[in-house]
Amino acid sequence: MSTNHVYVFKKRHPNKFAYVAEVRSMAENQNRPASGMFVRMLSRAGAKGCVGEDIDDLQYTPKPEFEGYFRVKNVQTELDLLKAWFSHMQEVKPGIYVTYNDDFFDWPFLEKRAAHHGIKMNEEIGFQCDNNQGECRAKFSCHLDCFAWVKRDSYLPQGSQGLKAVTKAKLRYDPLEVNPEDMVRFAMEQPQTMASYSVSDDVATYYLYMTYVHPFIFSLATIIPMLPDEVLWKGSGTLCEILLMVQAFKAGGT
Repeated sequence: MSTNHVYVFKKRHPNKFAYVAEVRSMAENQNRPASGMFVRMLSRAGAKGCVGEDIDDLQYTPKPEFEGYFRVKNVQTELDLLKAWFSHMQEVKPGIYVTYNDDFFDWPFLEKRAAHHGIKMNEEIGFQCDNNQGECRAKFSCHLDCFAWVKRDSYLPQGSQGLKAVTKAKLRYDPLEVNPEDMVRFAMEQPQTMASYSVSDDVATYYLYMTYVHPFIFSLATIIPMLPDEVLWKGSGTLCEILLMVQAFKAGGT
């Protein structure tokens, strides 16, 4: 999704929705905080000073087994974007939201931008951010942040836990990369190219989840009586303690 685009990731599993938001302030050079969403790219002429063109539907398939087909919706403003995205979530009703580091950045940012336009995210899709816990959850959907799995279970060093590095190490392909200094210029001059780069993060997040996170977390959730979100967020020591208590209870302990 972006100020001008909503990308819908079409796959065989209708109950899962993977998204990665890229937010970039148009006023970064003035050291001002982001005042709008730059998610994917800005395209339409006249959209807050950015010049580009509408994006066509696209495909990004880095390996034959990692297919990525995207349907693109071009919108005019940030408010249109938020309404379109919330409406789509209400339509598909995903049971699992898959993200990468969104608990600490994208969800809170999305919530704040919605509030700026007078929209309460928890009333639209049921998600609300807990700033004290650093988590964003809903009562009726799971939010599984792949970054939490990477930090706890991937055995990758701290300097190699960014999405691009994880993609190389775990999915075994080189992801598309664009110099951050060129992103705004590409959005204006080469929006279709920038679109391909942007959705590459969605593909990486989705297949990282399907290959590693989903089978791992839900396997644990079958033996540990906790929600998948809790299994993902708890430390290894805590999970071991809970499992021992379960086994002790089954063995007749008190």
